[in-house]
Amino acid sequence: MNDELDEIFVRGIKAYGYHGVFESENRAGQWFFVDLKMRLPLAAAASTDELGKTVDYARAIAAAKACVEARPPFRLIERLAGTIAEELLAAFPQVAEVEVAVRKPDAPVGAECADIGVRLARRRGSGA
Repeated sequence: MNDELDEIFVRGIKAYGYHGVFESENRAGQWFFVDLKMRLPLAAAASTDELGKTVDYARAIAAAKACVEARPPFRLIERLAGTIAEELLAAFPQVAEVEVAVRKPDAPVGAECADIGVRLARRRGSGA
């Protein structure tokens, strides 16, 4: 694999899910927002103009949405973000690193917050 890594990003994927530690969240659900950053060499895609040399954005978005919409739900958005990262690395072997942010703006924390979320990064072969 080329040592030079470029970046593909998708921001603000909106999906409805039922994740949370409270039964009320598992029952009623809420909106989640997901941001993706995928690092991979893009020189071949840039020079050939071939979709097969890059990540199909629609497939990446669909994978993230499927994780958010999955049942049974996760208790923690950390687990949700980790699962999305694992799915992307499995689906796209050309991706060397992925960063996933999951935001849960209506988290029941007893205070007004603009946003609550987690961001994690995973690297192919790191086992992290």
